[in-house]
Amino acid sequence: MKILIASFTYPPEQNGVSHVVHAHASGLAARGHEVIVATAYNKGRKTSRPAPRLKVEQFNVSGNGNLRAGYHGDISRYQDFIA
Repeated sequence: MKILIASFTYPPEQNGVSHVVHAHASGLAARGHEVIVATAYNKGRKTSRPAPRLKVEQFNVSGNGNLRAGYHGDISRYQDFIA
């Protein structure tokens, strides 16, 4: 099965969300699923394929759904990828 996980954070960031996303993605990949994690850009992230069957796609997008703040960055590339 192909699985897409979208998360604003992923290792090497050190927080609860990134750890849980990594655990889920790694576990699913180890069970034979093709997993892609779509996450925010991090210059410290060294590889786009941290494990077999697991790929990380980075997007330089930031912001939130607040109408005053909005989203910034490469929004169209992220939207195209998700679509």
